[in-house]
Amino acid sequence: MTRDEAVKLIKAVAKLGGIEETPGLNDKGLGGFMLGPAQVYFEYQAKPQSLVCRAHIFTRHKDLDAGLQAILEEEGKDHLGGGRFEYMSENRAMFLTREYAGGVEEASFVAGIRALAEASVVWRREVLPRASERAHAKK
Repeated sequence: MTRDEAVKLIKAVAKLGGIEETPGLNDKGLGGFMLGPAQVYFEYQAKPQSLVCRAHIFTRHKDLDAGLQAILEEEGKDHLGGGRFEYMSENRAMFLTREYAGGVEEASFVAGIRALAEASVVWRREVLPRASERAHAKK
């Protein structure tokens, strides 16, 4: 996937969110915006050429321990929106992540990002509270 192809796809998703004007990606290959109640982010990687798409779930104040991460992954396994759970320790943020490497049709991409965004909202509203209850019950 070329950078121009990635920008075109990102702009199609932006229109879904009511955003008419966006560069899609900045000079570092990063972009993002609100898609309804969800925050979506894009990162273009030149080598190998791919577009990493993330829907933000939650940012913690402290590191995520392995026990809680396992509970989260179990509780959320049916709500991934076509992506996978990702915890980024450098910023303590949780995301649903999906990577696109090859040619993808615009309609398919837009539907995929919409599903990822909707799933991230389910995680915030349902999965996180259930996982937190389970983790506290074990203590």
